[in-house]
Amino acid sequence: MARLAILLAGAVLALAGCGTDREPTAAGTSTPTPVATAGRTQPVIAEPPAGATITADTQEDDRYRVAVDVRGVAEPDERVVVSTGCQDEGCRKAVFAAGDGAFAATVDLTVDAEQPRGTIIVGYEDSGASVATDRVIVTVGTPGVADPPKETQSPEPSATPGARNVVVIGDSLAVGMRPYLAEFLAGWAIDVDARAGRTLEEGMRVFGAEPDPKRDTVYAFSLFTNDDPANVTALESAVRRSSSKGCAVWATIAGAKPYTEANERLNALAAASPDRLRVAQWADRVARNRDWLTDGVHATATGYRNRAALYAAAIKSCTPAG
Repeated sequence: MARLAILLAGAVLALAGCGTDREPTAAGTSTPTPVATAGRTQPVIAEPPAGATITADTQEDDRYRVAVDVRGVAEPDERVVVSTGCQDEGCRKAVFAAGDGAFAATVDLTVDAEQPRGTIIVGYEDSGASVATDRVIVTVGTPGVADPPKETQSPEPSATPGARNVVVIGDSLAVGMRPYLAEFLAGWAIDVDARAGRTLEEGMRVFGAEPDPKRDTVYAFSLFTNDDPANVTALESAVRRSSSKGCAVWATIAGAKPYTEANERLNALAAASPDRLRVAQWADRVARNRDWLTDGVHATATGYRNRAALYAAAIKSCTPAG
């Protein structure tokens, strides 16, 4: 009977979710080993962000044309296809993701001048299933002034952002994705402070205690799952504050409660501050992959690995503080 009581108590704690399992912070601890083998990640487009406006290179009659630099994260060492949907050779590029999952390709995008919106799609070369793709919709703007002479042009931007440090502050979802972050952020210094049950208020206290960074640092937050979804004002205040020390990354929220308003606010804030804020589209991904979740909130090993890839893509696309 005593053994049965212990087993039942353990089961109750396991089912209790975010509010029970207290995880130590990253400082002074080793990275936990995943309890299950994680499956394949879906590719993620980091740049350009959804809703971005890109200036056209040329205009031909009623058509705008632009070469789009696309960057993202996918399964390391696998071949991905980046396309814009047209049949021209320049509209489709197949490239290999690097050892840390990073990929980059430049593809042509042509749109109608009267309806200048286009879609960029990335997927694995060996998979045609839409569930295994990522896509963003961008707007192509009127062509700008002519390019300056070659000798006076600025150098091409580096494929790797200048920031190589990331601080992750979060709840049990951050605990779950922690073992997979290094796989997609090779070369980055990763500092994770995560605890199951952590609220938005507590997470922002942790952020407030962070010293001002000596070097460019990205701050990634996995918070608000343990808060009242209606408290969107507090969420907005936290998000605005979060970019005070560097570029900030948040994620849309999936849970048993309705987080629609909170997610819409997150995306609106990111659209208004594209140089200082990124939002990983976790809610959209799990809506298309319900098997990533175990209880509507927490994830399987495959889900956490995909969450880590989403965060990594957003982190890599962040503009360094300046």
